[in-house]
Amino acid sequence: MGLGLYAWLLAVLLLQAFRAPRSPLRAIAGLGIAAIFVHSLFYNAFFEDPMTWGLIGLLALASRVPARRARPDERRVVEQEAVPV
Repeated sequence: MGLGLYAWLLAVLLLQAFRAPRSPLRAIAGLGIAAIFVHSLFYNAFFEDPMTWGLIGLLALASRVPARRARPDERRVVEQEAVPV
């Protein structure tokens, strides 16, 4: 169970880092996470490395997409039909 969650976390982080549109900040964070993962295969401290948590936070910050607000001139005006009396 734990290994599955670990694999899921790595997959989500790397997919989030390298999906389009790519920004340099997301790519750098993804490469950093991948490098720490490979390095942690030999010293077994992926979650204890403070750089991991910093890169996860940086990736979350860089992946945040602000909601697009419609400008007043872009709003659709619903036209009402005239009802014959």
